[in-house]
Amino acid sequence: MRLVKIMKTVCPQCTLLDILLKSGGITVDEVHNVDHEPGIIEKYNIMGTPTLLFLDDDGNELERIVGTRNVSPEVIEAKIAKWSQ
Repeated sequence: MRLVKIMKTVCPQCTLLDILLKSGGITVDEVHNVDHEPGIIEKYNIMGTPTLLFLDDDGNELERIVGTRNVSPEVIEAKIAKWSQ
């Protein structure tokens, strides 16, 4: 399972997500900035930032989190555990 973060350069929620990830000791496998990689929007059908994608080893999407509402390190860790089995 891979964890991929999609963000923008100027994005208060992206900054909050970074704080949540760091406080939970959660490592992201890939980071993409839509300001520098606009093709990533279409590739992953991104509707808002930040977006966390949970991908299988073949790059298929298992689940996603968009935004930071109701998100905590515990929520992210539970999803990682769910998809890492």
